[in-house]
Amino acid sequence: MPQLSTSSMLGIAIVIGIIFLIASTHYTRGKLLKNQPEISTKARLISKDKESFGFITRLFMKVHVLTFLLDDGREKRFTMKKRWQYDQVAINDTGTLRYKEVEGMRMFIDFTKDDQ
Repeated sequence: MPQLSTSSMLGIAIVIGIIFLIASTHYTRGKLLKNQPEISTKARLISKDKESFGFITRLFMKVHVLTFLLDDGREKRFTMKKRWQYDQVAINDTGTLRYKEVEGMRMFIDFTKDDQ
């Protein structure tokens, strides 16, 4: 079996460390948001976007983003985990937005459109 060089071992250790950091941050974020109270407010959808992210995945991966204008005048932007949630709403739809938020982190729960 070939011996790994010190630089190869260092590279592997760095990659493992980055993976661990990303996983632990994601876990901590989810746990923190899970323990927050749900916020429910009237809102209007003001934009729908598809954004690329990352250097390598820029051509292949897009995230779906919804931006709502809340009844108090603030805007809230959400990255959608489920595309069907993105597809079922249109610009200027109004309704009740439910989400959780803490320390700048935000989690979309649901948007129920008003009867029209």
